[in-house]
Amino acid sequence: MAAVLPSLVLEARHGCQNSQGDDQVAAFGHLATAYEAAAGVAIMLGRDDLAWLAAERAVNAGYRNGTAVVGASTRHWASWILRRQGRYTESISVATRAAEDHEPSLLRASRAELAVWGGLLVSASGAAARDDQPERADELLSYARGAAGRLGRDHMDRWSVFGPRVVAQTTVTNAVEGGDYERAVHLARAVDATAGTLPPTWEARYLLGLAQAQTEQHQDAEAVASVVEAVRVAPEWVRYYRLARDVTLDLWRRPARRHSRQLAEVAQHLSLPN
Repeated sequence: MAAVLPSLVLEARHGCQNSQGDDQVAAFGHLATAYEAAAGVAIMLGRDDLAWLAAERAVNAGYRNGTAVVGASTRHWASWILRRQGRYTESISVATRAAEDHEPSLLRASRAELAVWGGLLVSASGAAARDDQPERADELLSYARGAAGRLGRDHMDRWSVFGPRVVAQTTVTNAVEGGDYERAVHLARAVDATAGTLPPTWEARYLLGLAQAQTEQHQDAEAVASVVEAVRVAPEWVRYYRLARDVTLDLWRRPARRHSRQLAEVAQHLSLPN
C-alpha cells in the first residue's frame, strides 16, 4: 500500500481536475478513498502528522463528492485518527456531530447509510471508553446496536465496516480499555470465535485486545491461543501493532509459557528478543 499510494493519490487528483459533472463527483469519491487509505497507512507507520493531513484532505474530498455516505465515512476516518493520537474529546466530537448530520431513517435508509452511521457511533464509543467515560461509551454503543439489529448482518464496503459482530467485539474492547478485564472475558463469550466475517485487521485487533484481558486474568493458555490466531489472521499487520508485541512479551516472560512452541513462533514472527 505504501508503494502504491503516491500514484493512486496523484491519479485521483488528476481525475478530479480533468473531469466535470457527475464524473467529477465520482472522482472526488475516489480521491476520498485514496486519502483514507493514506491516513490508515501513515498512522500504522507512526506518522501522525501525515495521517491527520490525509484525513483532513479526505474530509474535503468527501464534501466535494456531496453524498451522505462519503461525507460520513471521511469524518469517521478523521475521528479514528484523532483517537489513535489520544485526542479523545475531539474524536468523540467529530464522530457524534457527523452522526447527527447523517442520521438516517431506520425504515428508509440503505444498508450503506446505516453502516456508516453505526460506524461513527462505534468510533465515538471507543474514544469515550479510552477517555474513561464508560457510561457514555455504553450509551453510544446502544444506539449503534439498534442500527446493527436493523442491518441483521455485518456490512463491509469501501466506506464502512459495521454490523452485529462489530458491536459485539466493541463491547469487549471497550471493557479492555476501561481495565475491566473480567467483564471483557465474560463478554467475549457472546462473540462467535469461528465466525470471522470482518476484515482480517479488525479480527486481529479484537483478538489482541481479548488476549490482553486474558493475560491480565492469568488465562495464559487462552491468551496464547488468541495471539496465535491474530497472527494467523493478519500476519503482516500485527508486526506494526504495538499491543501484539506487548502482550507477547508479557506472556513470554512468564516461566510457564517459555516452553510454548506456538508462543516462540509468534515471538520470532514479531522479531522479539529471546
